Amino acid sequence: MKIANSISTAVITAATTLMQPYMSELNPKNFIAALKAYGTEGTAETPRFSQPMTIKEVAALLRVSLPTINRMMNDGRLRRIKLTRSGAARIDPQSVKALLQIPAEAEA
Repeated sequence: MKIANSISTAVITAATTLMQPYMSELNPKNFIAALKAYGTEGTAETPRFSQPMTIKEVAALLRVSLPTINRMMNDGRLRRIKLTRSGAARIDPQSVKALLQIPAEAEA
């Protein structure tokens, strides 16, 4: 989503007024800063496939529980990258891509 450089004052005021019952600290200046940050950072749901992913990240991406992710690692659908002897692990992003059927050259 691209944010236009000029948003009318009326729109900013209306949006701020609508959201203030939920966020009492919101003011037009904070709202504009949040819109600009959103435009440059993207969304929180944008998956990153450049480095190993945590179990929680993969669970959130697939919208399944942590035990389901562990079962998927145990049965080989997701590749576990072991970090320590005690069992700390990450998940190979290529195996997540394969599960989601995302082409290997597509980067998020």
